[in-house]
Amino acid sequence: MSTTLDESIKALRAAVKNRLDNTDPSDEKLIGYKLDQGDPEPTPCCEGRPMRGDSLLRQPRASGSLEWLDALERLRALHYEKTAQYGGAEDAFENVTASAKCGVEPWRRALCDLSDCVVRMQKYAQGQPVDPTNALLDAANWALICLIKMEQQGG
Repeated sequence: MSTTLDESIKALRAAVKNRLDNTDPSDEKLIGYKLDQGDPEPTPCCEGRPMRGDSLLRQPRASGSLEWLDALERLRALHYEKTAQYGGAEDAFENVTASAKCGVEPWRRALCDLSDCVVRMQKYAQGQPVDPTNALLDAANWALICLIKMEQQGG
């Protein structure tokens, strides 16, 4: 008997819910942890609602592209890598947010780094030795950070 992806996800969610239900809320591993990023307090797990990130695991629609979803997964991995290198415990974009201390809005800082990625691609197009995959993934990353910071600012 083989297990389907949906059955595996359901079993994993049940295991996570069980672990959270049986973990003391004061446990340091749970400090700052929220299942629902929109609520001030954690909400019960997985009550038939999709969890954040579930959409990345769904089968693509008829017009969707598996290559695009694969690239999105690579972007997600890059986000985790960069957060570990440059982010802080409270702010995944701490290095970007810090620009406000110098009078530069964080979204503008991200836009400058996005512009740098475009310059790298222009150099690649001219035959200069540039890693295009790295430049394009960085560009997508900076574009999303720019969007997030603009939305946080109310723009």
